[in-house]
Amino acid sequence: MILGLSSTDLALIVIIILGGVTPFFYFRGERINISKMKAFSKELQEKLNPKDQLYKMLGTLVGFEAVFELKRDHLNKAEAVLILLPRHSVIYYPFSKLTSKSDKFIFKAMYNENLRISPSAIERKKKFCENSKIILINGIKYHACGKDANKLLELISGIERRMNLVRISYEDKLLFLEFFTNKEEVVKVAIDIMNKAKEMYLPYT
Repeated sequence: MILGLSSTDLALIVIIILGGVTPFFYFRGERINISKMKAFSKELQEKLNPKDQLYKMLGTLVGFEAVFELKRDHLNKAEAVLILLPRHSVIYYPFSKLTSKSDKFIFKAMYNENLRISPSAIERKKKFCENSKIILINGIKYHACGKDANKLLELISGIERRMNLVRISYEDKLLFLEFFTNKEEVVKVAIDIMNKAKEMYLPYT
């Protein structure tokens, strides 16, 4: 017993406290995540100006997958994935923070022809790279692999550290970018990289 309370009394107090905290936590987290999703969606639509688009929600409040039909300027389509921490969950959100999880933004650009970049990648954690070399970007260690990793490095030159780039890769007409961030400014960063790759490495440029 603690302070003269039985285990049953303590359990009841915990339930009452959670009952009071949970609605506040839910609505606050819901407001933040919905705001983030709206901001990212607005940026994507304004910057890409797609001919058509299709959204799919991830769960209820943790992000979306989107496909944008472009079919112009040597681009077929783009895909975006926004994955947010479960800020509305009083149980899962603290746990996700303790395990160092982060909001994530993934952007893919599909060109209608191969760029002059052989299959290459630069990534924070060594997941796909074999025979990689260590490089520093904004003072952070990355693994680089592929004959044209230097071309990818050129594409991300000048990127701000706060954008928290996790991975960039190119293979078979597909440019892949991954960031650990919930800042909607990253949409412009990703699209600028997409356009820079096209301008620098189209077969006839």
